[in-house]
Amino acid sequence: MESISIILLICICSLLSATSCDKDTNKKGMQMKQSSEVINEAFTLTKQGKYSQAIIILKNQLKKESDNLKKIKLCFFIGDIHGEMEQEDKAISYYRRVLQIDPKNALAYFEIGQLFKRIGSLEKAIDAFKKSYELGYNKHDEVLANIAFCYKALADTNRQDPEKCERYANLALKGYMEVLKINENNKSVLMNSSDLLFNFGNYDKALEGYTKLSKLMPKNPMLFTRMGHTLHVLGKNKEAVKTLKHAINLLPELIKDIEESTEATKHDLSYAKAMFITGKVSANLYLAETFRAMGELENARKRYHTVVSLAKQHGNDFAQMEAWKNRALDILKELENK
Repeated sequence: MESISIILLICICSLLSATSCDKDTNKKGMQMKQSSEVINEAFTLTKQGKYSQAIIILKNQLKKESDNLKKIKLCFFIGDIHGEMEQEDKAISYYRRVLQIDPKNALAYFEIGQLFKRIGSLEKAIDAFKKSYELGYNKHDEVLANIAFCYKALADTNRQDPEKCERYANLALKGYMEVLKINENNKSVLMNSSDLLFNFGNYDKALEGYTKLSKLMPKNPMLFTRMGHTLHVLGKNKEAVKTLKHAINLLPELIKDIEESTEATKHDLSYAKAMFITGKVSANLYLAETFRAMGELENARKRYHTVVSLAKQHGNDFAQMEAWKNRALDILKELENK
């Protein structure tokens, strides 16, 4: 009897132990499911524009999470949402948390570079992009293009120092040429390299780049504005007028396409609206100068007046508006004496 009692006791203990293990397993399974559900719920909230709510549930989940891979995924998601909300410092902090877990995460460095580029911390952006490249980020052309873009921006901000400006511009152009070796149809690189060629006075090569782009980006008004300006500089004024008018006609489509896009972000829409305004002013200014060169002074006057009117409306929003307005006013004074 005693031996049977012992055996029975062992069986009961084994059964209890097995039940306890099953409960633990089920509990872990529920936790894993909960983590997945939180991410899906946050994704749904972001689609509804409820970014703050999404961040709250993701941060709560991050506090509970012990698995490093899941922590990385959560940090990326939170960083992405902060970036979408234009809270760059907070976004950078979460990408850096990724690096605390995985110091060789090339994507985290790339995202940090993108955010530093956006807020104008160009040297820091270059350092982050270079680190991403060194760690083997798989989109080599994209990293190189971003580095070149930052050098171009540094050239633009150092115009008062010709030596620095030229050095940065050459680094940018060299970088863009490297990208085009990898992907000759990279649109942003073709645009920026053509801009640089124009700035260096290589107008024929710039026009070659813009013309190639016109086949890849047939609805981009900024492209046709630059192309029209280049044609004017080369003395091809009839072609310039046609191209600049086409650019102005395309501008309303720019906003419409962004608003209708399911993938466009708030930042994209804000950028498009800025491009609409500056594009309209610059295209009218170049068109006025082209008409003036052709001796069509009445058409030139109309376009210069359009520039002044638009610049007055939006002068507080964009720094270059004042310079464009003053240029138009100066020429209008000259034309009054003719």
